[in-house]
Amino acid sequence: MRNGDDVYVRSWRGTAGTRWNTAHTHQTGCISAGGAEAEVSFTPVDDAAINDRVDAAYQAKYGRHSS
Repeated sequence: MRNGDDVYVRSWRGTAGTRWNTAHTHQTGCISAGGAEAEVSFTPVDDAAINDRVDAAYQAKYGRHSS
């Protein structure tokens, strides 16, 4: 989900996912989407309002499979 210049992603397997663990450990990576590629940093988000918007975006896109 994009919010201004910020992009929010979630691990499909949550904290048990290999990609989540790698991102959490290294806190940097590269994301490729829509033909664009960017070096990024991964940081946890503790802002309830942002997390609610991310939840809503995933729910709208994936419906019952968004949990």
